[in-house]
Amino acid sequence: MRRTQTLKAGVLGFALGFGGGAAAQDFTAGKVALEMEAGEQFSFVAGMIEGMAHARLRADGNASDGMACIYAWFYEDESAYDNILAAFVRFEDRTPGAVLDALIQRRCGA
Repeated sequence: MRRTQTLKAGVLGFALGFGGGAAAQDFTAGKVALEMEAGEQFSFVAGMIEGMAHARLRADGNASDGMACIYAWFYEDESAYDNILAAFVRFEDRTPGAVLDALIQRRCGA
């Protein structure tokens, strides 16, 4: 339970870091997938992966299995990035952090 709360708090903090609640609500997965240029998309998603992997490490009490799973999924699974962008389009009204969190939970557990 604590691990999930810590991970969600990290995602929430990341989303709110874009200028407050209203700005975070306006910054959607659809904006990343449909409005950013390809280089910006990758940099943004890779940054989110780094933040979420670190949050997972902290939530797991510095046990690295969850973090390693996230890194392996994103950097070694050739379909991961395309699946992330497809999910951003499918759930375009959600925040990018919420969509990525759901994908990570599905792949690497909570």
